[in-house]
Amino acid sequence: MAASDIIRDLLQAKLELQDDQSLEQFWFIDDRHVAATIGTKGGTVCGPVLYYRITGDDAVEISDDGGEVWFRWEQLHLDGETLRILCAGRPREFLVARLPDAHRD
Repeated sequence: MAASDIIRDLLQAKLELQDDQSLEQFWFIDDRHVAATIGTKGGTVCGPVLYYRITGDDAVEISDDGGEVWFRWEQLHLDGETLRILCAGRPREFLVARLPDAHRD
């Protein structure tokens, strides 16, 4: 599955990094913005709204408003409610929590 299809599938879902020390949570808000909570567990945390784009080589770059890339996700693989990626050459795994479907009468 292409990175663009995976991100489209993850719109409005919460992604939480499975790591004992680092705290990374992402919410892809729309086709351009991602809200993040980034820091260390039990330490300093920030909550920026960042930009993302799908690159020509099927990676996802997450950057600030000045264009500085904070994260580059490669080899995205979505398996049920688990997203596996490579970031800076390291494998990372995120649990995916989706909003319940809105029921309309």
